[in-house]
Amino acid sequence: MSGNANLKKGTNRKRKNKDGKDDMRTKRSKNSDLPPSDRLPKHGFPNDHPYNKDGYRYCLAEPDPHIPDNDPDEELARPVAIPPKVYRKLEHPIPLLSSHDRAQQLVIDDDRLMVTGDKGYCTVRGTHSVRKGKWFFEVLIKELPGDSAVRVGWSQKYASIQNPVGCDVFGYSIRSKKGTVFHKAKGKSYTNKVGFQKGDVIGCEIKLSQHAPSAYKLPDTLKEATLIKFKNFYYFESRDQMKNAKENLKEVKKSSVTFYRNGKSLGPAFENIFDGEYFPAISLYKEAKVTVNFGGTPWKYAPEATKDKSPEPIEKRGFSSQIEQAMADLLFAVDLKINGILKTDLGKKLESNY
Repeated sequence: MSGNANLKKGTNRKRKNKDGKDDMRTKRSKNSDLPPSDRLPKHGFPNDHPYNKDGYRYCLAEPDPHIPDNDPDEELARPVAIPPKVYRKLEHPIPLLSSHDRAQQLVIDDDRLMVTGDKGYCTVRGTHSVRKGKWFFEVLIKELPGDSAVRVGWSQKYASIQNPVGCDVFGYSIRSKKGTVFHKAKGKSYTNKVGFQKGDVIGCEIKLSQHAPSAYKLPDTLKEATLIKFKNFYYFESRDQMKNAKENLKEVKKSSVTFYRNGKSLGPAFENIFDGEYFPAISLYKEAKVTVNFGGTPWKYAPEATKDKSPEPIEKRGFSSQIEQAMADLLFAVDLKINGILKTDLGKKLESNY
């Protein structure tokens, strides 16, 4: 009994290091000192995160090495909030289904390429968007039980995620039931009422003009948005500008949305679509389940060759989006002045040389 008692007592003793001193352990995670991008799971998104809703949008942020914080020690008490300019949007290099730009009731697998519906019709968007050129992705219908349904297509960021894509002016879609296509909540026949079944692959192509007003517009830097902390990660919080976006919608000639069934083009479903920034979008009703391929793996059915340029896979937007975001942030930093004095350390050094 005494031996067991001593053994039990010994297990509760403080561990000592090589110098004989107590090893004071804290609750801080071993990875807390790593940059945010290194602390994330492989899919690039925190497991707990804020959702876009009620007119607010959230983007994961990380410290911007080009605009250093003058007081980077988070353990010190700050008289004011961290200035958002010292952070930048964290651009994930691989297009996936967004964990936060979606309806909460949808269930996304860990690989962020499979999504399962729940009850009502609702939407998830991809993480990367397109403004110009010809792009393609495909969706495999894994499960389509009972009276469930699937809609896939393209939507701008202001399209409602608590409704199916195509229910407003910001989206274009095709529905598995009867192959009907939707825009502004109006459906029209497109496939002679031939829909899609379990095992079918829906190809989604969008063609956007190189001369459209938004074609060469850089993304927002968000450095003047609100910076918030949620579950040990920082996010940019910004307000939607839906009213302004609706008022500025303009049709663009030679733009279109085309759908494919198992590799065969069904022809243009919509032509002269509204100008803007479009994301891949998937809407599910009840227990429907699909997987999406943005081009990271070989196509199940490659799009048909046409006279003009073949569509690019959304996968390519991973790298190009990083370049565009870096350019937007760089222009912000160059123009970062107050009363003629540059606020960046680099700017101060440049001024001292003149």
